Amino acid sequence: MSNNLLFEDKMRSVVDLPKSNSNDDIERAGFKAAGVASAVMFARIASIAIAGIAFIVVSRILGPSIYGLYIIAASIAGIFTSFADLGTSTAFSKFGSEYKSKKRHDMVSEMISNGYGVVILFGIVLTIALFASSSYISKISFGTIQYTYLVEWIAATILVTVLFNMSTSILIGLGRSVELVKSVFLQVSIQGIVGVAFAFLGFGAMAPILGLLAGFSIGTIIATYYAYHSEGMSISMPHISSIKRLLKFSIPISIAGAVGGVASSISPILLGRFTSSAIVGNVGVSIRTGNIIGLAVDSAGASLLPFFSTINSVGSAKVSANNISRAFNYSIYIILMLFLPSSVFFAVLSKDISRVLFGSSYIMAPYYISIVSIGIIISMLASYTSTLLISSEKVVKVMKYTILVSIAEVILLLLLVKSIGGFALILSLSVVGPLISLALYMHIAISDVKIKLIADKSLRVVLAAFISALVIIPIALYFSHGTLYGSITAMALGFIAILIVYPPLIAVLKGIEQKDIDRITLIGKEIPIAGSFLSIIAAYVEHFAAR
Repeated sequence: MSNNLLFEDKMRSVVDLPKSNSNDDIERAGFKAAGVASAVMFARIASIAIAGIAFIVVSRILGPSIYGLYIIAASIAGIFTSFADLGTSTAFSKFGSEYKSKKRHDMVSEMISNGYGVVILFGIVLTIALFASSSYISKISFGTIQYTYLVEWIAATILVTVLFNMSTSILIGLGRSVELVKSVFLQVSIQGIVGVAFAFLGFGAMAPILGLLAGFSIGTIIATYYAYHSEGMSISMPHISSIKRLLKFSIPISIAGAVGGVASSISPILLGRFTSSAIVGNVGVSIRTGNIIGLAVDSAGASLLPFFSTINSVGSAKVSANNISRAFNYSIYIILMLFLPSSVFFAVLSKDISRVLFGSSYIMAPYYISIVSIGIIISMLASYTSTLLISSEKVVKVMKYTILVSIAEVILLLLLVKSIGGFALILSLSVVGPLISLALYMHIAISDVKIKLIADKSLRVVLAAFISALVIIPIALYFSHGTLYGSITAMALGFIAILIVYPPLIAVLKGIEQKDIDRITLIGKEIPIAGSFLSIIAAYVEHFAAR
């Protein structure tokens, strides 16, 4: 028996799936999803190391006020980028895996060519529109035309950002893990190096913008090359009929994404008009710090759309519903188990983290980081549920609910911003909006997709994380005395405490079973570098679970 077949047999026994053609397809999709997710995870971890260092250095050099100007400029680009994608990235992730599983390479080539043609044209139009109206946009966003040059330069990032996101989505849909890692790593590396270099040279808010432009430009070239050559694809002329088929699926996603993107992008601009760029800078570093957790969570879920789509495409409706329920529940459980400790760590030790990373000038950042760290997990649950719905082609309903939630977020921000400042943005985007989204998406998942939620083990994991937080709170209070040394000590001891306390708590609270440990161990053997760490943790948990 080959190693692959042996591994599949072991995995099947762990998840209790019967041997059938339908389930074979599901298993293969699961292995491919795990492979892509681990590759994305590895790329993101490396990217976090580089981007994190660059982010810390740039934010320290610029200070909250100048960094706030960059956040506002980036938010302007975010509004236009939200429209430029046209939902094609999500379409590529979904249909790329389906066409490849059916060996329809001609359809993949056609989809890629049509998508690129449409997005390039629309991206150019939006870039020109923003550049032409730069002085007017600067007046609205900054309250002065003094920063017109920032708007002009940030306009240049729209097209390359969308093309890079689209190309990496194609690689995810086709399961091209190695090419994906190379593209993401190169983009982040160049962005970080260029941004830091220009910050040291005194370019102010222009420094990170130039980093964005350089990183996404080079990353787009590499990712686009891989997207076309990964499966021997050929460039073809776009066809109107094929474009219509693509846009029929992607436009509702585009509308939902655009409205959501506008809401999240316009919020820092509104905050800057009602408060100051310094407050925007504090909010900006807090959200980007939370993105450290978010990047890891997103990478773990990057392949869920192709995975869910493949499950939906095989077997009867009843079989698909049962299997997708099982896959969905287990995906949520695994992600909560792996990433809740990170949220707890950032939430409890936010003051120390802020002091070590950004210094003492970002006064409000610790409070914002605590809220964002918890909000990331809520957003993750909402995002994974919407991914499930999109794979089940409930796109229109997702669009409607996303629009409603986005409008609610902006209204809440406007109502609260004068009284609580930056907390209005943090609460609306990180807590209230995601909670509403989660409730609405879950309603569709249960009523339309017939998902059966099994939350027992997930709730036990949440309880273990909560108890772990209670353990490290005294550490934070005792060792943090407003000094850099005290903060570093608190962070180190807090990290060690979570590693020691959290795994046995999961076992003691029955939040993990032997088959879960076996599965994590098997998956760990398939993941380079990070897999060894997973295997060690699994063995540590197993020691307590066996008692």
